Amino acid sequence: MTDATEKLERVSEVIGLTLTTHGGKMQSKTRLINLLYLIDLHFARNFGSPLTGLEYRSYFYGPYPESIDSVLEYLRSSGFLKITQEKDAETGRLYYTFKLLDLPQFGRLTVKEEEEIRKIASQYVYNLTDDILEKVYETKEYIKTPFGEVINFGGAL
Repeated sequence: MTDATEKLERVSEVIGLTLTTHGGKMQSKTRLINLLYLIDLHFARNFGSPLTGLEYRSYFYGPYPESIDSVLEYLRSSGFLKITQEKDAETGRLYYTFKLLDLPQFGRLTVKEEEEIRKIASQYVYNLTDDILEKVYETKEYIKTPFGEVINFGGAL
């Protein structure tokens, strides 16, 4: 198995657990990505390195890992995830909805990692996406990163 496959499976499991913690469904790609960032930040600060290995860049709506689209497409094409694009009736803005169809389980995460993911993700179940984004904007790692640059998790990368 290649490192790329292992990373893809690890990120898939993290996304699956994050969605499970949020009732198996989530509106907004921004929300999902910012939760992944907060999970990676937690692991970097508490265990020395981010969990997923995603490379986040500083952008308008928080950190953005360019490889996330290929991970989401993998989950969709493998039957783990249903992705729909919807339009907000009030604002007219388009957004994605993610519905977990089956939990990806490849054995890439330890029980402790799974517990930590659930703990972090559950803290934000009732928060608005804008509140989660505000939390991300307040992290020193995001603040110190120039627009478009890779976010450094304290040298833990």
